[in-house]
Amino acid sequence: MASCSKDQGNYDYTEVNKLVVVDTAGEPINRQEFEVAEGEDITIEVQAKGTLPDFDPATVKYVWAVDKDTVGTGSKVTLKASQFVAGSNNVKLYATDPTTNLEYLNVFSLFVSKTVSKGFFVLTKDNDLNSILYIKSSRKPNSNWFRLTSLGNENPHALGKNPVAIDLKSRYRVYDGFTVVTKDGANPIMTVDLPSMEPYAIVNGTGTSVSGGDLHPTFFKMGYSAINGTGFILDNGRVRRVSEGYLWPEAIRGVAKYDFGKNGICYDDFNANGNAGRFLMGYDKISKRILFFESARQRFNFDQISENLSTEPLGDMEVVGAGPDAFGTTGGLIYGLILRKGDVVYNYSTSGNYNADRKFEFTKLKENAKASIPGIEKAVSFNYDKWARMYYYAIGRTLYRFPFFSVSPLPFFTLPEDGTGNIVAWSFDRDESGGHKHVGIATFNPSAKEEKKGSFYHYSIKSDGSGNPLTLVSKSLYQIDEAVSIALGVE
Repeated sequence: MASCSKDQGNYDYTEVNKLVVVDTAGEPINRQEFEVAEGEDITIEVQAKGTLPDFDPATVKYVWAVDKDTVGTGSKVTLKASQFVAGSNNVKLYATDPTTNLEYLNVFSLFVSKTVSKGFFVLTKDNDLNSILYIKSSRKPNSNWFRLTSLGNENPHALGKNPVAIDLKSRYRVYDGFTVVTKDGANPIMTVDLPSMEPYAIVNGTGTSVSGGDLHPTFFKMGYSAINGTGFILDNGRVRRVSEGYLWPEAIRGVAKYDFGKNGICYDDFNANGNAGRFLMGYDKISKRILFFESARQRFNFDQISENLSTEPLGDMEVVGAGPDAFGTTGGLIYGLILRKGDVVYNYSTSGNYNADRKFEFTKLKENAKASIPGIEKAVSFNYDKWARMYYYAIGRTLYRFPFFSVSPLPFFTLPEDGTGNIVAWSFDRDESGGHKHVGIATFNPSAKEEKKGSFYHYSIKSDGSGNPLTLVSKSLYQIDEAVSIALGVE
């Protein structure tokens, strides 16, 4: 059964204002998605729309919050990526209407990317020798550097002290990871997946040295073809292979005593498939000779010294540079070591060619040239350009170079004087398909008044029309710490 009764309700209602918060394009902010890269910030501006004609949107009060923390107030806020974890973050926007004292909750998503697909990777140190990694996109010239003291999002692994080197893994101009090496720390070798910035191979430094003590690597370099990150480290002057971030036992076996010092090696790294890992040479601080090793049964592993290819004792020397994989005149490959004693620089090389039996044979190491180079003890970042067949290094604010068989350097390029100090590290771009196209240069001025005393310059290798061989692409002045190692993946 159903019936009706007389409606005796009160219909003398007062209409109240209802709020909708929109962005500058007029779209409701609720449920929207925004994206920001690590090291950058994003500015979001909103406005309120009401249902009453006399509503004044300027009277609305806004509070922006992440979890329980207030990150901004007002209709316009700038959010920094450093305030958030990598991935998706929920941001709450509370809008209070003073005419009703009602609070409206709007939730939107902010996705934070802590990586770049192409860019600059600069491993630096602070005054206490702590390692700090700076990464910057090369696709966005105005993007900011982002600064990392640890790697990993949910379970961070701190970078150690006394940074050694950083190098990129690459495949067909796609950079999918990097390896970072420090001399001291719980995890002196970490290989990182670039898209996620998560370390996937971590070497524990405790008790993993060839000496049985803690691991303190002093040298690391990937090969020319860095698909799987293969390279070598020096551990107490002894050679060990790194591949996919995993540390192998000693690469040189059957030789009881040798010491390649801090960085005194050169190895065959031309191709990741059939050519790499055939030989290795280095200056031995014990015998005072350049020792030559050929791979006998397994690539990247060496059983004995090739005495017929090694040198006689040379006296006390220091290796300052190496020139792997220059193209020889007969189609083979040539390899070099640059050593110094005081300010006298020595150029040594060997070459490899296929004989009639299609066996790859090397020639005995020989001295090509020697000469005094004043100030060579101050040289930093010896790099070799296999396409130009030139050694390069920096002293002060100038890059110098000399040919493969020479020690007669000439100035190549000098940074314009802008007060940022001397060059402390520099590098060519990682991709070598037909020749280098870019240079990254880091300077440091310990007397600078700025908080960060390091600067970075990106140049393309082409004439600027004024007689300089390099053209400035971008520069970041006083934005990083003191650089030690640079990796460029910009093409």
